[in-house]
Amino acid sequence: MLKSALASQHSQLKAEFAEQLGWEMAAHYGDYWQEYQAVRNAVGVIDLSNRGRIEITGKNKVQFLHNLVSNDVKALQVGNGIFAAFLNMRGHVLSDCFIYMLENSILLDLPTSTREKIYYHLEKYSPAGEFNVTDITEATSLLSLQGPHSRPLLNKLGVTTNLQELQLAEVLIADCRLTAVKHSRTGEEGYDLFIANENISTVFQALLKAGAKAVGLKAFDLLRIEAAVPEYGVDMDEEIILLETGLETAVSYTKGCYLGQEPIARIHHRGRDQTAKRLAGLVISGEDVPATKSKVFNKDGKEIGHITSAGFSPILNQVVALAYLKRNNFTVGLNHSVQFNGKGLAAEVSKLPFYNRG
Repeated sequence: MLKSALASQHSQLKAEFAEQLGWEMAAHYGDYWQEYQAVRNAVGVIDLSNRGRIEITGKNKVQFLHNLVSNDVKALQVGNGIFAAFLNMRGHVLSDCFIYMLENSILLDLPTSTREKIYYHLEKYSPAGEFNVTDITEATSLLSLQGPHSRPLLNKLGVTTNLQELQLAEVLIADCRLTAVKHSRTGEEGYDLFIANENISTVFQALLKAGAKAVGLKAFDLLRIEAAVPEYGVDMDEEIILLETGLETAVSYTKGCYLGQEPIARIHHRGRDQTAKRLAGLVISGEDVPATKSKVFNKDGKEIGHITSAGFSPILNQVVALAYLKRNNFTVGLNHSVQFNGKGLAAEVSKLPFYNRG
């Protein structure tokens, strides 16, 4: 079982741990509702070190990666990042990812569940050119500051860089050098901090002392559902075509050829509503939170999809869910029902995201 480099600090904060895809991570610190409120009203710090981090170096690193992902790596300037996806030949999602252009390397931020798969997917091409692929996950850590007070907290610690979304900068916190990326993962302003393991404890303690509250993965899961951020392995997998996820920001339609490009271009030119299904939002009446894979039916009683993620949203005071719905059934305002525990729960298709302060 892998552990975060902050495992002992989480224990000191009375964390309750849970296994997640081979990692033991902090699920909550006693009251995940307070942790949720910290992100919505102030600032929380989330240990996401279980996510994968891969470094690509070498003369041909840009061309190499450009040919394998759905977005335009060639257009990426140093200090900037993009959202993208690795696809198979059918346009199905092998993994989503964030790609950051550093001075001498490219950094990939990947879901926990796809780290090894994508490493081997990349590494097998290494003999073909001047590029090198290194898995740096276990030598580094990732903390994510999320909440409306995240920038003031960084200012308090001497970080005054004015970044745009997915821009990055090398900064100092408590005399420790790290890479800060502006990245909202919760619908609030947020910053990802990529840190060498030897400095993670010092930086974490500095963030807590400056006013951040430690937030576990249980609260984070609810926050990301409200922000309609799909999670790989939960809301998408290798059976899903990229455009069915609604993540069009991961696609460049002008970059030229890449692995999986043809089916994506074909669907796009037919019109985005031509996918067989689509990830949509549902607002569900009552207090029951349907389980993953709960079936969704339209008003005629026809099965039209299934739930992928759901939770009770405190900020909306309603149950919300992400669900794949068949074509002609994901128009905002349509009324459906969700079958759960022998009951039909009334559900209305909602605009996504459910919440976004911006």
